[in-house]
Formats: sequence, structure tokens, C-alpha cells
Amino acid sequence: MKNLMRCQLCKSFTPHEETGLPELESRLSNLPKFRHCRPGWTRYASEHWVCSSCLDQGRALPGDPGVQDCRGGAPILFAHWDETKFCVYCGEDFIFTAGEKKFWYEERGFFTRAAPKGCPTCRRAVRSRKTAQRRLAERLADLDPDDWSNLSELSELFWATGAKEKALEYLRRAKNRCPEEQRESLLARIRELESREVERVPVAKYWGRPNQPDEFSGKGWVIDRTREIEYPNKK
Repeated sequence: MKNLMRCQLCKSFTPHEETGLPELESRLSNLPKFRHCRPGWTRYASEHWVCSSCLDQGRALPGDPGVQDCRGGAPILFAHWDETKFCVYCGEDFIFTAGEKKFWYEERGFFTRAAPKGCPTCRRAVRSRKTAQRRLAERLADLDPDDWSNLSELSELFWATGAKEKALEYLRRAKNRCPEEQRESLLARIRELESREVERVPVAKYWGRPNQPDEFSGKGWVIDRTREIEYPNKK
């Protein structure tokens, strides 16, 4: 059993010498980050490997350890497959797909210990808020208080960052400086913003799934720093 590799998807066993890993190990040994590895080290990495049958069936994508950031003993990913994750923002499960993993670890160069904490929808909302905040800081530095289009753009950026009152303030200033033909559209936009509420950016509020569902009702453990922790073995 020592030289058998277990596929993480179909759970079948394959002799190490038939997996193609010895040849991959030989190629990787020429790279500086793998020169310290002992011969045969791929035998102990079955938790990040799948068999050729699963790869041929499209259940997983082959990994390229040569371009992965796996320093400091981080996982070396010989294959990527779909994995269920838990969103810390909305508390729902989501799929971290094989394609996303390959993009994360081999194109973007993310550390292989890194993983998304939120679902795609929540991550997009967080990124949009951060992008709007960055653009707002840039536009404020070049503000022309007499340019109505500049003021209108700042209003939209304030709205995107969640600052409703500031958005209305700059939009009213733009309305007072705009040409007559633009005034009606800005007034309509002012009325629209006054009747709406800004979208709240997702906030991390879960730190894991409940491991005792009969004692906990909800989607995840909610952080409560005021609650006294009870230890089962405490006398």
C-alpha cells in the first residue's frame, strides 16, 4: 500500500510508478523550488492527486506545480477539481470550480494555501465597493468644483461606496451648475436616489459551519464576543 496512490475522486488505487508522477518529479527537480525535495516525494501527495481516468472523463483538470506558489510547505496541486466551500458573508455553500482553481493558482499566482472565503456574488460586491472607493479617492484629488459632469460622476461614486447623503449633495451641486437641457435628467436622478436605499456591502459574519446541528439552528456560527465560551471538560 505504501507505493499506491489513492484518487481523491473515484477512490481507486494506482501504483505510483504508473501515475506519471515519477516523470513529473524528474522534470520538477530542475526548478529551484523543488531541488530540496527528496526522491520519491510525490508518493506522499495523494491528497492533491487524481487518477488519469478522472482526468480523461473531465472530472478534474491537470495541475502544473511548476508555476504554483507552494513555498513553505504549501500544497502542491497535481490536479484541480470542484470543491464545495462555505461563504462567510451570506452563509451559503458555493462551488469553487476546477477552472477557477487553475486560474487562481496557475495564472494569477495565488498562494496554494489561499482559498475564497465568499461566494462569487458576495466577492463581486466586495470588489465593486473597494473599486468605487479607490476611484472616488482618485477623482476627489482632481476635483473641479465648477464642472457639473465631474460633480455628477462623484455623486455616482459616492453612491457606489454607500454614502447616500454625499451622493445627493454632489448631485444637487451638479444640477445647479449644469446646462438647462441637462437639469431635468439630474432632477429625475435626485428623486430616484432619494427614494432608494444603498446596497449594503457583504460583511463577514460566519466563521464556519455548525458541527452540531441538533444544538444550533442557523447557517453558521455567528461571532458573538459577548458570549462566554463553555468548555465540555471544564470542572
